[in-house]
Amino acid sequence: MPLSVCEPFGWYLVATCKHCGVRQPIHRDPSQGKAALLRSYTWRCVECGHVSIYGPHEIERYQHVVERRKAPRE
Repeated sequence: MPLSVCEPFGWYLVATCKHCGVRQPIHRDPSQGKAALLRSYTWRCVECGHVSIYGPHEIERYQHVVERRKAPRE
């Protein structure tokens, strides 16, 4: 799932593909960025298909923030 389809203001665990460098959410973060990450995740990149294991030190927390438009849609 690309970052652009994340739920507004939702928290996610994000991995950066070790092969192509694409950032992608791998799991919702029910702790909203507060709990310690203790496990590793095996993940297949949605862009290039590379499968790798991501440890807690390779996972980042991400809150999907949506910016308001300065001008209304026409």
